[in-house]
Amino acid sequence: MYLLGLGLLVFFSVEAEPQKPFWKAKEKVYERVQNREIILTVKSEDLAGQQRLVVVGGGQVEAPQDFVFQSLQDYERLSRLSDFVRDSKFDAATKILTFKVSAFGYGSSMATRFEAVPSQTKPIIKFVVVEGPVTGFQGTFSLDKISQTKTEIAMDAEY
Repeated sequence: MYLLGLGLLVFFSVEAEPQKPFWKAKEKVYERVQNREIILTVKSEDLAGQQRLVVVGGGQVEAPQDFVFQSLQDYERLSRLSDFVRDSKFDAATKILTFKVSAFGYGSSMATRFEAVPSQTKPIIKFVVVEGPVTGFQGTFSLDKISQTKTEIAMDAEY
């Protein structure tokens, strides 16, 4: 009985290693990420009878983690960095970015709230769409320091 109790104690006290996202767990896919491709998957899941949309992705950039974290918070620049984002405007008081997107002849407007969470090891940026066609879509961008000059950006989100 003592050994059973000890075994259960060890079993439940050992933390399971977090599961790697698909783009990092599959060797060939991760090689593509290391070659500066952005890998993204979008899938629909049934959760207790309700459909949810899960978005997972990642990529790497040749820049230090601190620089990437600060650059991602320059929300006003978004429309200058992307061909499909138009007219972005950031309200620092509410932390809401309002912008228009346009691609393949379709367009939409939305507002997204951002919250930057600094960290020495893994800073993150949380987001939630507060207005627009995907209101409630939320997730995080997390930044892993690969080296002094390389950062991995992971996206985990759901709707």
